[in-house]
Amino acid sequence: MNAILPVNFKYTYALLPDEKLELGLKYALNGANFNIRDRNLPDVDKINYSRAYFGVLANYQLTKILRLEAYDGLSTNQRYNFVGADDNVLEFDSEAAPFFNVGIVWVPPKGK
Repeated sequence: MNAILPVNFKYTYALLPDEKLELGLKYALNGANFNIRDRNLPDVDKINYSRAYFGVLANYQLTKILRLEAYDGLSTNQRYNFVGADDNVLEFDSEAAPFFNVGIVWVPPKGK
C-alpha cells in the first residue's frame, strides 16, 4: 500500500487591535495516487506524486466567515512515480521552485 497523509502546519501571530490580520509561517505536505488507463500510455498503470510547501502566510479576516489568505514560499520535495502494470516503477523528482497562492477561506461559525 502506498499512502501520503496530508500535513498542514501553520504558526501565526495576530496583529491589529481587532486581530483581523495574522502573519506567520506555514508548512504543507500533500500528494495523490491516481489509477489510469490510457491508450497513449499503455505501460503506465498508476501515477503517484507528493510535494512539500514552506513559506510565509498572511491572513485577513474579511467578515465573520470569510478570510483572505496569501501564501508565498518554496515548493520542494516534488516526487513523481509512474507504476507500470508489471509493477515496474519510474521515479522522477523536480527542482525546488517558488510559488504564490491567494485564496478565500470559508470559516464555519463557532458552536456555542
